[in-house]
Amino acid sequence: MTQRGRPTDGVDPSVVKHQLEQWLIEVLDLDAEIQALSVPAWSGHGDQNWFVSVRDRAEVTAPVREWVLRIENPTSVDLGVDFGLPFEVFSALSNFSDVPVPRSIALELSSEYFGAPFFITERVRGREVEDHPPYAFAGWLWEASVEEQRRVANSVIDTVANLHLVDARQASFAFLQDGRTTIGTDSALARWRLLLDRCDDGRAAKAARSMWPLLLDGRRDDPPSRSICWGEARLANMIFTDCTVGALLDFEDVKLGAPEADVGSLLFRDEMMTQGLGLQPIPGFPSEGETLERFGSLLGRDLENIQWWKDFAQFRYLVKRALRA
Repeated sequence: MTQRGRPTDGVDPSVVKHQLEQWLIEVLDLDAEIQALSVPAWSGHGDQNWFVSVRDRAEVTAPVREWVLRIENPTSVDLGVDFGLPFEVFSALSNFSDVPVPRSIALELSSEYFGAPFFITERVRGREVEDHPPYAFAGWLWEASVEEQRRVANSVIDTVANLHLVDARQASFAFLQDGRTTIGTDSALARWRLLLDRCDDGRAAKAARSMWPLLLDGRRDDPPSRSICWGEARLANMIFTDCTVGALLDFEDVKLGAPEADVGSLLFRDEMMTQGLGLQPIPGFPSEGETLERFGSLLGRDLENIQWWKDFAQFRYLVKRALRA
């Protein structure tokens, strides 16, 4: 069944508060009071997301803890995602890299408390770049100076490239190679083709199916070594502190593959939110050529077949829209 509206719509916050307090004392042995509960502005149509402020009753002078509670939404579109995988990615990256991600607090795989698994991460304070209204039309990024916009863009490139430079062969990232996500381009293509085959013949599905032969024809071999790829590389999935990336969010589609996958996603999403809406690009953002040059200098090689990767990003976007139609 497809979920319409936010998954938190119709959910009683007092029930969430009570259940979380019960879990805290029964599982973490933490006698705590939930002082505040709210829905983030960036919360979309997937899982339930809540901002939570927690005070330890035994240590009244201790700082209030600020968390994000994410509860799996069993009625959302099934994209074949391992719910606990983003939590493990956050944990490994925060402990074994300097990639900015929220710190992992706890993962609960039972459905006893909320009727579904959930996990908790630390809340990262900062600003979001929103899609509604488009960031090239209104909002803090649009209002920023050209110099500030360039700093934002460079920070985005540097942060995503830094993710790609993490050594995925470390034992700490072995969970990415045990069949819980795709490895390589052929595996990713096969996964998204299976998802497309579940779609009806709506407009988005037809557009995606028309792209499939082009994707097969333009497919090239993967680079010799595979990187950790974010999967949902776009501005709306980042938290910014001033003009610097404070955290990467939403690792639902994390995979091992070519860095070009994330670069293509960034470029496609930016084009969709600017030229695709009849808007001018953000003045301080680099051109596509400048973006590729900076990524290449950081990764130590030229990026290849980037138009194909942009097309693949568009294809995945269309499949998601078709599934949610």
